Amino acid sequence: MFKKSKQKKHRETVYSAQNRILEMLATNTSIFKVLKELVYIVEEQVPGAVGVILLTNKKQSELGNAVGPNLPQKYIEAINGLKISPEKGSCGPAAYHGKTVVVSDITSHPFWKNDKGLALQFGFKSCWSIPIFSPMKEVVGIFALYFKERNLHSSVELEKLESYIRLAGIVIDYKKSEAEKGHSQNIDFLTGLPDAIQFKSHLEERIKEKGNPFAVVFFDLDRFSVINNIGGYEVGDGVLKKISNKISQCIDEEGILARWNSDKFIGVIPYEHSEDIKMVIEAILKKFLDPFEVNNHEFLVTPSIGISCFPQDGADSESLVKNAEIAMKKAKREEKNTYVFYTPSINETLYEQVMIEKYLRQAIKENQFVVHYQPQINLMNENTVGLEALIRWQHPKLGLIPPNKFIRIAEETGLIVSIGEWVLRNACEQINSLNSRGYSSFRLSVNLSSIQFSQRGLVEMIQGIISDTGMDPTNLVLEVTESTLVENIEFTVEQLNKLKAIGVQIALDDFGTLYSSLNYLKHFPMDIIKIDRSFIRNIEYDDRDLAILKTIIRLGKDLKLKVLAEGIETERQLNILKKYQCDEGQGYYFDPPISLKEVQKR
Repeated sequence: MFKKSKQKKHRETVYSAQNRILEMLATNTSIFKVLKELVYIVEEQVPGAVGVILLTNKKQSELGNAVGPNLPQKYIEAINGLKISPEKGSCGPAAYHGKTVVVSDITSHPFWKNDKGLALQFGFKSCWSIPIFSPMKEVVGIFALYFKERNLHSSVELEKLESYIRLAGIVIDYKKSEAEKGHSQNIDFLTGLPDAIQFKSHLEERIKEKGNPFAVVFFDLDRFSVINNIGGYEVGDGVLKKISNKISQCIDEEGILARWNSDKFIGVIPYEHSEDIKMVIEAILKKFLDPFEVNNHEFLVTPSIGISCFPQDGADSESLVKNAEIAMKKAKREEKNTYVFYTPSINETLYEQVMIEKYLRQAIKENQFVVHYQPQINLMNENTVGLEALIRWQHPKLGLIPPNKFIRIAEETGLIVSIGEWVLRNACEQINSLNSRGYSSFRLSVNLSSIQFSQRGLVEMIQGIISDTGMDPTNLVLEVTESTLVENIEFTVEQLNKLKAIGVQIALDDFGTLYSSLNYLKHFPMDIIKIDRSFIRNIEYDDRDLAILKTIIRLGKDLKLKVLAEGIETERQLNILKKYQCDEGQGYYFDPPISLKEVQKR
């Protein structure tokens, strides 16, 4: 009698759960919310269990889109993208063979040999992984239960779960069928997010509802192509999946995140007060402070974020998306890892940029540029040993225009190629003239932009300028940034070797600010590394920056490279650099960029 009573209670519980899930399906609740509810239900039925549902991705041969509301987020990130394999934890074999895998002791089971560290970190000692089948007997997911005790299952316990596992299969199959009918088929297969088509549809529905205000948020990942060039597209895809997970964590159930295209994402964030949006965006930006690790590579990625708000910034989907993208472009021009709210004045800024482009073309024709030089100092004796050439634009009406107002526009329009050639030619002429007239023999440093560096005729152009001006190539230093070097590795090595063959020196500018510098220092022929000013700024107060500084100086000496520190502004900074035997430096403590006449007075 007691046994029958328990069976009856179990049937009632299952029936109640089925009704709850069917009601959610009937109201078109998203698959992830429905599966989350199922996880809660099963956790109630299995005391001490922490559940997660992973969906199979046959195309990628992996498990992903993890739904585990009580599973630590770090753990969810680790298992998203888990390969379907006969010996990969518990879930991999369960999906591979289509059979339940019960591991009662994670510490000793061979399937967990390489993956037990993270599980044990969170106290998980056993795991049940149960395949979820569609009505057509296809494995569409895995329902996993983790325990903090060594849990020996029983057939009775697993039988109790059968109804819920079947229900999960029906939910996944139903949603898949619904997608195939066209109701929500537009899913990005890599990230599992809605794609641009589904996002636009969702956005238009939101606008029709005319309910609470919301923000459209446009994300662009800065220089993401560099990651594909370093690690290949598989690594790039892995980083994109991790990024989509990180952003999704910060957007609540009332919002939506979609993959717009390539390395761009777009979302909707409902809000009551504008401060609510800022809190969400700043939480997202914090997620980008730590590097993303994929296949033993670590990548620092920064987003540029633009925000438009409904209804004040647009009454239709096209306007809202366009204005969010305009704001994103402004953020991209300002600095990395930042966000900008759309305002009508941004359009004025864009107009100003269009005018600057027009004026730039005139400036090239009318020779409106001048070269200034920032001295580079031997830190041991404080003598000037080199000069870095820096362009200035002397507009006849607008006056002296600083580089931050026009260099980015010059790069975007391709005008930087002719401007860069002009700077190199004029700087070589001027410095060679000084050296030949008996002034101190100055080394000349000239920056090469990534666009210049990618030009196939670059080496021939530089050879021509050296020949025309009489410049000693051994006194010429060409400065390239880390991001420039990794744009195309094979081509970079080819270019650098050709440049070294004509006798010029190569300096790595802004060292330490991007990706894995140490890795390619081994491969690229360098002479000088320039420590970025961001590491110098706080060496008086920040032990971490000081530790990085000491490491870079020691690394440079071990690799027989000259080390130059940028942005020296105080005597205390200078003394610290001297203490750790940094070779050279430049900055306002010594001199700002100065004109040729001022150089002649030195």
